[in-house]
Amino acid sequence: MRFYLPSQRIGISIGDSIAVLNGVICAMMALHNVRVNGGKGQVVDVALYEAVFNMMESVVPEYGVYGMVRERTGASLPGIVPSNTYPCRDGSIVIGGNSDPIFKRLMNAIERANLAGDPTLAVLDARELRRPA
Repeated sequence: MRFYLPSQRIGISIGDSIAVLNGVICAMMALHNVRVNGGKGQVVDVALYEAVFNMMESVVPEYGVYGMVRERTGASLPGIVPSNTYPCRDGSIVIGGNSDPIFKRLMNAIERANLAGDPTLAVLDARELRRPA
């Protein structure tokens, strides 16, 4: 049996915010172009859906190339281990070991040099295999 849950919202108009940032960057580049190359400037065209589309990381190529549809992951990032919101004494903390060097520094920072030096955890693919289900 499969359950379908409603989409989760983050409580802000993220598409608007991302589109505004894209628009500002484009306007600054157009002004820079006028200063450097002269001329009258350029047209800046920004769309909400394009701004959000740019933030979707590898979701589009994953679907286009492999037919993979990402499922909900909660607070964790697919393919990044460790990555989640973890409970702690003061509430919770977000941790992401987004690359092999970051993972190693993170393990040393939490005084787990044994994990930082573990060859079975040295690369992301190996850590992904050990992700809890």
